[in-house]
Amino acid sequence: MKKYIKIIVIFTIALFITSCSDEYFDVNTPSNATPEADVTLAELMSTTALYTGKMPYLVEKAGIGYYSQNIASKSGGLADESIDQHYEVSLSGTWSTFYLHILPQTNLMESKATAVNALHYRGMAKMMKAIGMSYVLDSWGDMPYSEVDGINLTPVFDSQESAYNAMMTLLNDAVADMTAADTSGQVPGGDDIFYNGDMSKWIKAAHTLMARNAIHLTKAGASAAAANALTHLNMGFTSNADNMQLVYTSRVKNPWHTSVVLTEATSNNYTMVSDQLVDTMDGTSFPFNTVTLDPRLPIYVDNGGAATYKGVDNGDGVETGDNAYFNGNYVTFDMPLPTITYAEAQFMRAEAEFLANGGNATSIGANAAAYQAYQDGIAASMDAVGVSAAAKTAYMADTSIDVSMANLAMKNIMREKIIANWLNPENYNDERRYDFSANVFVGLTLPTDVNPDNGGAWVRRAKLPYSETSRNPNAVAAQQPITTPVWWDM
Repeated sequence: MKKYIKIIVIFTIALFITSCSDEYFDVNTPSNATPEADVTLAELMSTTALYTGKMPYLVEKAGIGYYSQNIASKSGGLADESIDQHYEVSLSGTWSTFYLHILPQTNLMESKATAVNALHYRGMAKMMKAIGMSYVLDSWGDMPYSEVDGINLTPVFDSQESAYNAMMTLLNDAVADMTAADTSGQVPGGDDIFYNGDMSKWIKAAHTLMARNAIHLTKAGASAAAANALTHLNMGFTSNADNMQLVYTSRVKNPWHTSVVLTEATSNNYTMVSDQLVDTMDGTSFPFNTVTLDPRLPIYVDNGGAATYKGVDNGDGVETGDNAYFNGNYVTFDMPLPTITYAEAQFMRAEAEFLANGGNATSIGANAAAYQAYQDGIAASMDAVGVSAAAKTAYMADTSIDVSMANLAMKNIMREKIIANWLNPENYNDERRYDFSANVFVGLTLPTDVNPDNGGAWVRRAKLPYSETSRNPNAVAAQQPITTPVWWDM
């Protein structure tokens, strides 16, 4: 991967920035800059994939993981603690990564691929653009898109609904391009750091992503959205081997490892595991019958040899135990960073089957397909993180997990999906869709000392970056209170 990760400086990139701050333009072109005409599809592919694959981390670490109660701040008086307490977070790194890197580079990829009829590269470019859009849309709601043309520095904000439709069109077009015969002679390979040029896996990933987007719309029309999700899931992932994820190396390290694990030894790390996630896994929120804890808990968390695991309370700055550190043996420099996984796909299938057959947030009982997908999701998650066969069998046989088809409820599906998707911002999307319901997310509560300006409400969106609102009047108009739901959450 090293040979492909180059700094590609293209003057047109700056022009694609939506009303960006002056400092974006106040730069000097490095002496080794590659002119736009000389940049190859392979170079664009590898760098764009790197930025695209990092988006889940950027969203989660900058604040969404604190809102969803996946992670928490170790001690008081820090910026992270204010996020714990549900104060505003702008996710500026996510915004700039999309508008500075992903959007301009995918546009250039499309143009170059079209010029030589390299359909597979063009399909991958469209798909990576759609992935980047999904994080912007789910974080902020409305977004600049249709007027982002490289000239207009104060573009209007497209409605989230219209931009969602554009995103789904991109994914459909991407599948068409990647399915078509490509006779250009430009074949993706090692530059594709997701799938090494395997179009069949890209196509499965596109359908699984479309299923995720369909699931987001279940609040507005559960049965229709669930049926749409199932259609795409039937063409999506079939095993963990299909997972769309970046695999890091000793030269390019996993960002969770560098930002959290490497700083633990210096006591400069303040990102720890939330007590609410630990409670979900240690039997507190869901009492076990025969096992004592979820076998993924000691994989995720280093308890320092303590008898029990203690997570950190969100929002009050009180450290409830020094044993809620990320486990450095799991969060290693080469730990894959997933965009979307087979385990998530199975939990989406379980939810979609549950809803399509008349289920809701509080109903009990499912069909055989929903129950099988629920079980398959647990197994896939455990296999992905290295749980032993014996521990997996014991956990899945516990009657608190093996609840039977007749007793399956949404809370069971979401319990396991939250655990499987730890460190993935999709957990926050699920919580918003079900209005942070304690019936669905057992044990989920607002943080202690929550921001009083929110009036007791949950945060439903990020705040737009200051660089945008200070220079674009359309951004000022688009900014909604952080407690206002995004379009699909209404």
